[in-house]
Amino acid sequence: MRRVPLVAASLLLMFVPAVSHPIQLHWSSGADTLTFTEATRAILVVRADSAEVTLPPEWRLMWVGDSTEVGVVALDSLQVCAGDTAEVYGVDGPATPEDSTAHRVTAHFCSGGSSASSQATYLLDLPAWGRGKCKVVALDPADSTSVIESNEVTFNGGVDGSYAPAVLRAYVMHPGAGLSVTAIGAGLAGTSTMSLAPADTSWRLPLALSERSANRAVATAYLGIPMPGCYLDVAGESDMRSSAALLAETPLAPMAPVGSSAKFVPAYGIMQPKDFAFYYQRQLGIFHVFYIVNNQVIAHEPGYGADSTEKCIGHAWSTDLQNWHSMDSILTVRSDKWDNFHIWAPTIVQKDLQFKLFYTGVQRDSLRNPIQRIGLATADATLPFDSLKTWTRRDSVVFSCGQVPWANKNTSDYQGRQFRDPFVMADPDSSQAHS
Repeated sequence: MRRVPLVAASLLLMFVPAVSHPIQLHWSSGADTLTFTEATRAILVVRADSAEVTLPPEWRLMWVGDSTEVGVVALDSLQVCAGDTAEVYGVDGPATPEDSTAHRVTAHFCSGGSSASSQATYLLDLPAWGRGKCKVVALDPADSTSVIESNEVTFNGGVDGSYAPAVLRAYVMHPGAGLSVTAIGAGLAGTSTMSLAPADTSWRLPLALSERSANRAVATAYLGIPMPGCYLDVAGESDMRSSAALLAETPLAPMAPVGSSAKFVPAYGIMQPKDFAFYYQRQLGIFHVFYIVNNQVIAHEPGYGADSTEKCIGHAWSTDLQNWHSMDSILTVRSDKWDNFHIWAPTIVQKDLQFKLFYTGVQRDSLRNPIQRIGLATADATLPFDSLKTWTRRDSVVFSCGQVPWANKNTSDYQGRQFRDPFVMADPDSSQAHS
């Protein structure tokens, strides 16, 4: 019979313990084995190894069994919060897809008094003839990089098989573009993959494993933007999973003024940088400017003036706003697309792990009439050493007169053919940028 993990419960007590000692686990009879043939409601006891110490503030109950019908029972909070033994007063369902895969729920405990309890109990509904084993793991309150574990208890003889990985703590180091994510927990020696993803799974960033042991796994990636709020997903043996929430990195405060001596002189010769977009790539400490390249020297088309030379978006970067490095152009006109005449008015925004650069593309038809619409190019924030050099452009328009109710839609006259100068910003009521 296939063995699957049943329930892994993150248990939060209401008190802060003063000391930490190993955890003991047993059934209410005092034994570490339990035998039954009918559906049973059993009491599992978690306690510190001495009456003088207290339990950790949070621990994980890990299960392996041959059935998924084990349930944690919540009691009336008015009844369970009065005694010295902490009991379950609430149970939360899975918070992430990984929690669902691992059948993980969160049980909340409380007890009477003003100090943390030395003992807690679960009331468990066990299925008839069900077999399994469980243990408790927790972070050492005196050392958040150390894990303490209980003894193992079984019911109906137990089962073989490994426990699902349990991530008790996760933290990030991101001093530059190099991202390092560390998971502390139990069962991590068999870690096969680690990745980052938001709760809505709209993106996923795979991480490269660099270290793993029973209680620690480390993985790395390139990320040239502040890390968004997300979950760390850890996959172990047989694709059993665990996850931990990671908070979004706090952006740094704006830089102090650098004076009035900063200047930007493009390397294209005598030319004029026009409409521009500015972006600070905080993880690399690089300022980027994207601008219309208007060449004042080359011959321009009669009737259009110097505007006819605006065929690309230029790109330059600086670390101090005074010394600039010109890059190759990132977007140029495409003779066979809707932006075959001009590239104008860039605006840039970051959404999740991607940069989005909106721009005005100008198309000239057979009658030499300009049609202005908005296009989109994207760059990957996880592409090592790229630094916003590689952009993927959509072949079709993303916004035009015909898509909004307030614009002139008469394409036979000039006003109905002009829809330009995009500006995009993050929604102030959301942590995500809207596109």
